[in-house]
Amino acid sequence: PDGVTTTPVQGWGISVDNGSGHRIGGFSSADRNILCGLQSGIVSLGTATSSTIAGNLVGFKPTGDPAYNSQHGIWISESSSGNWIFNNVIG
Repeated sequence: PDGVTTTPVQGWGISVDNGSGHRIGGFSSADRNILCGLQSGIVSLGTATSSTIAGNLVGFKPTGDPAYNSQHGIWISESSSGNWIFNNVIG
């Protein structure tokens, strides 16, 4: 990817199903994810625990223009626990 061109995708941008200690994004711009035009940007299913979702741009094109997700920016299953979600920008 060139970091500018968007590709329409059906479904989820990033999905975590069970496990622990996942890191989606991070504290620097090189670590973040840019997720746009999806059903849901980031989804945590099952019993994912102790994971971090930080610094992501969800629902924006790399240019900063909106490209909304159709359902969720970030969706966490009710059986997931102990997760940290912060410093994400949801469009």
